Amino acid sequence: MKYFILILSLVTFSAKAQTVDNYKNNFASICDDYKKNVFDISICENTINALSALESKISESLFFDKTLTADDKNTLKNIKTDIIGMHHFVGYQQACGQEYFTFDELKKACSILGATYEEVFVGKHCMKIIKTELNGYVCYLAENTVNDHKKFNFKYKRIPYGVGQGESDIQAKGIKDLYNNKTEKDIKTIELVYFNCL
Repeated sequence: MKYFILILSLVTFSAKAQTVDNYKNNFASICDDYKKNVFDISICENTINALSALESKISESLFFDKTLTADDKNTLKNIKTDIIGMHHFVGYQQACGQEYFTFDELKKACSILGATYEEVFVGKHCMKIIKTELNGYVCYLAENTVNDHKKFNFKYKRIPYGVGQGESDIQAKGIKDLYNNKTEKDIKTIELVYFNCL
């Protein structure tokens, strides 16, 4: 009987470890696919759908799986947090998502993906301007560092494609996308003609 209980315990432990490892591996696979196909026209929707599905599965496991240990639960909660941050990062980097996005999420997502980020045009505008790059895919973002909702307009120049402009708003302590080179792969930098807080 003791031998049977030992075998059952080992099987249960193995199943739990496999479940947690599967979630880790699935998340890593989604991130790898995004990195490799960052310029694809459908990558944003595909990645966000895959992340949402994985987040839902983890939520179900956390709620229903009574065999999870405290360590298992903490691991899954951390993975879920990273998934949500990656969801927001992909949405804003690809300009296909409008959920609340923070600088901490940006830093963590860049770390996971191996992307770079830097503040550009330092001290020249009313918000911080951040440039991210992943496998040649460039995105410019505005960061609102204050606790007030802000509106802004901007105009940028990218040679040889001329100028572009826009107007938008941004939540307190949030981030908003300004420009990406998805359809202009040779453009790696832009010049901000103006950026005004309204």
